[in-house]
Amino acid sequence: MAVSSAFLGKVKLALRISSTSFDSQINDLIEAAILDLTKFADIKTFTTTDADALQTNAVIAYVSYNWFKDEKYLTAYNNLKMQMSTSSHYRPEVVEDV
Repeated sequence: MAVSSAFLGKVKLALRISSTSFDSQINDLIEAAILDLTKFADIKTFTTTDADALQTNAVIAYVSYNWFKDEKYLTAYNNLKMQMSTSSHYRPEVVEDV
């Protein structure tokens, strides 16, 4: 999956990084976050060009935890992930056969 430069910029801003030296590592962490989120929410159509605020913040929290190794980011990520997993917006509609 390709990470848009605008989305990468948002994550780098959250990390307070302006250098391009770490772009590859940050890009890998963004992709890992998206893959992890797909286990808990139906975001298979997630793209970094149309991510909503909840998706963006979850990715930033995941990347921040892996970057800084600070538990507060892991807690934030898990809370956002839980919100996504329980929201009807991120779950496919189930149609029961009658």
